[in-house]
Amino acid sequence: MQPVHALRLAVFVTAALYMQAGPALKTGLGQRAPWFTTPWRMYHSRGLDQCKMEVFHTPPGGERREVDWVALLGRPWHEAPHIGEHADIRRYVPTLCRALEGQVNVVTTCAASRGYKRPSLTAGLDVCSLPKMGR
Repeated sequence: MQPVHALRLAVFVTAALYMQAGPALKTGLGQRAPWFTTPWRMYHSRGLDQCKMEVFHTPPGGERREVDWVALLGRPWHEAPHIGEHADIRRYVPTLCRALEGQVNVVTTCAASRGYKRPSLTAGLDVCSLPKMGR
């Protein structure tokens, strides 16, 4: 093994052990983790302003299915609009309602510092029939 490869391997193993030491000490041994193994948050909480938007369509007399809402807006996935909060769906609901006939449900789930916030209240509502939103 060349010295450069050995050095890379040593750095990788050291970094992996360092990241695992804090959780292992706390959960495995029941000890308080020392200051140098404090838990770290990946990417410094970036992405907390992101929401996932799912659109479900139930055609008259049909079955409920998930639809590709970004394609209905006429955009490829890599140009998907930023959904930062539930209120952002108001910009897109009229277009979705014009494109889909029947009941349209929009569910937004936003990121939180520990997991996700509860899904939006429109999960079971036909957003196209709501005032100031739909058709």
